[in-house]
Amino acid sequence: MGNSLYLHADLMVSVRCATYNHAPYIRQCLDGFVMQKTNFRFEVIVHDDASTDGTTDVVREYAERYPDIIKPMYEQTNQYSVDAKGMNERINSRLVGKYVAICEGDDYWTDPDKLQKQVDFLETHPDYSMCYHAVNYIKDGMVIRNDRLSEKECDVSVVQMIRGGGYFCSTNSLCFKQNLYMNPPKYKQMADTGDFPLQIHLALNGKVRYMPETMACYRVMAAGGWSAKANKEIIPMAHFLNMKEWMQELNSETKGRFQSVIYYFIVSLFFHPTKKKLFPRQEYLSLFRKISIFSRDLPLRSKYRALKYFLFFKWSSK
Repeated sequence: MGNSLYLHADLMVSVRCATYNHAPYIRQCLDGFVMQKTNFRFEVIVHDDASTDGTTDVVREYAERYPDIIKPMYEQTNQYSVDAKGMNERINSRLVGKYVAICEGDDYWTDPDKLQKQVDFLETHPDYSMCYHAVNYIKDGMVIRNDRLSEKECDVSVVQMIRGGGYFCSTNSLCFKQNLYMNPPKYKQMADTGDFPLQIHLALNGKVRYMPETMACYRVMAAGGWSAKANKEIIPMAHFLNMKEWMQELNSETKGRFQSVIYYFIVSLFFHPTKKKLFPRQEYLSLFRKISIFSRDLPLRSKYRALKYFLFFKWSSK
């Protein structure tokens, strides 16, 4: 234990990079890491989940060229399909820096000062748990939108994170305290995806700062990516039911402080009337009743929408 602490005492950032069959993209991703200009030590844990398209060869090439930065993990068989939880635990055990940043193998960073800017902020603002920045969304090599929240730096609230539904900030823009990542609450452990509950967890345990500089790109509909699955409508309904369960646990753990915005998000997953058979009618009504029209956490249009669908489900036939 003593040697381990000594070896990692000066490691400021551990970057988590998961990749699988990202051959068309992985080189650009790795270039974004090795171009970082910092006055501190960082390393990138690249987990290759038994790729079959040549991704592994590229990772090995960069690990040999940049052994102080690129730290590979190679799988012989695909672990996501057999033990995703165990796989994630093994990757996370390698994240021993003071801060953690994330970028998957099909996304990439564009600013060589990204890590330096984020670490400088967190080091001088210890009451902040996380900072993040604007990101370009690209498709077929073209920028299709930018997720800039504001032209100026600003703080972001827990309510904004919940209402954003995991899309409020791109995961490859985050830099956050490692100790929070390693001690997830029950609701995060229940979730079948990590980005959304992670953002909420970080916002609940410190302030969050938004930076307006665009310093990364998120690739929309990359092969094997979540956006591609969503576009093909192959995200299983079990995912949405899981989201309902862990968000109800979130409401319990936060003692109802964000109840209206949490339950508004839950019912918004199934707002369309044609989906009303997913739950018994009375369960829908029970969920709606947990939303207060007097809540300051919801804008007027959201309250109107919730009331409209509450009346629809209340008076619709069983």
